[in-house]
Amino acid sequence: MQVKKSVFISSLVVCSLVFGVVGAGAANGITKIQAALNSNIKFKVDGNSWQPKDGNGKNLSALVYNGTTYLPLRSTAEALGVNLSLNSATQVISLDSGSANGIPYNDATTSVAAPSTSTSSTSSDIKVLSGTTSQMTSKLKEQAVILLKMYGDSLLSGDTSNYAAYLSKNVSTSRENSGTSLGDDYFIDNYSDLVTGTKKANSASTLKSFAKALQDVKLSDIEVGLISDKNEYFQRFSFSFQPKDFNALSTVNVYFSYDVETYNSSTYILSEAYVD
Repeated sequence: MQVKKSVFISSLVVCSLVFGVVGAGAANGITKIQAALNSNIKFKVDGNSWQPKDGNGKNLSALVYNGTTYLPLRSTAEALGVNLSLNSATQVISLDSGSANGIPYNDATTSVAAPSTSTSSTSSDIKVLSGTTSQMTSKLKEQAVILLKMYGDSLLSGDTSNYAAYLSKNVSTSRENSGTSLGDDYFIDNYSDLVTGTKKANSASTLKSFAKALQDVKLSDIEVGLISDKNEYFQRFSFSFQPKDFNALSTVNVYFSYDVETYNSSTYILSEAYVD
């Protein structure tokens, strides 16, 4: 099943770089090889069946070259509870253990309670970037659940006030000294357009099923996207959710962007939070 989404394009051109992949066209360090994809190889993580998938939910196969089996890094890292980030400028991929003792999480056997959709008790600590990248990724993954549930509510009711209140409380207003800070009002308006457009583009039955899947989303359903390294200007976080019984084109993405409050500042404030 597919839901037709009404989407908007972020003005942050840098996102196409930050959330992209390492280019394979560089002149140095690239070697062409002949390898085989083996879809017959099956996997288990902590005794449970596991299937590597790409960011759109498409199944991926192991690659075999010279007797060595290679797995997709992003999908494998997530299965083992490891946070992955890419610095596209230096082409350095960083892997950080998601737990202090190195024990991987297991969504299939661990029950994680979904956070409340109340903005008063759960969102007050995300306005400023704090903690390690791993800690922020974990914290914002919970916020992604909150925003997805709000999106589901809005699709059924047409009411976007809860989402607007969330953004007004957490996302900074437009700042003249920042070329990337569009302000909470911008994203509130675009969210309203997203909800209106999606409701118009789909049948009532499709919309109801899609919204219900969003309302029922759990922390274990959220896929962590590419997380940028923190530099002197910003840090970006992305997450995705593909509702069951819907194809990859219906995947909903959630983005959070932090920018320095002022030039040369050590404080990074939330400048973007949106779904598409």
